[in-house]
Amino acid sequence: MTSQKARILLVDDHTLILQGIKHVVSQMPEIEKVYTASSGAEAMLLIDMQPFDIYLLDVELPDTNGFELIDKILQKHPEARILVNTMHEEIWILKRLTKASISGAILKSADINELTLAIQTILKGGQYRHSCKYP
Repeated sequence: MTSQKARILLVDDHTLILQGIKHVVSQMPEIEKVYTASSGAEAMLLIDMQPFDIYLLDVELPDTNGFELIDKILQKHPEARILVNTMHEEIWILKRLTKASISGAILKSADINELTLAIQTILKGGQYRHSCKYP
């Protein structure tokens, strides 16, 4: 990423989680604007209007799952940087995340510092998978 500030799309169906992450991310100096969506359909409407520098997604949404949303985003924007934020620590989810074309994954139990570090790492072109212990 250049010195230009980033636009980020947050997708989660839990309002408290969505607003909490938005509050934290909005304080980061690297972030220009934070957009939010509470469903896959709402996210796709925003994605159809513009690309984002980072997509921060939950894997469990009311109208789709995060893996389908990842596929849709990558079809539209193959270079997309996607960070998955999940509460699921099940082995099958973690294995599926390792096979997904994402830039990183963190658990919802992570602290604010880990979230900001993950975003900063991905904005610099890196991969982040610290809190998810992949098999």
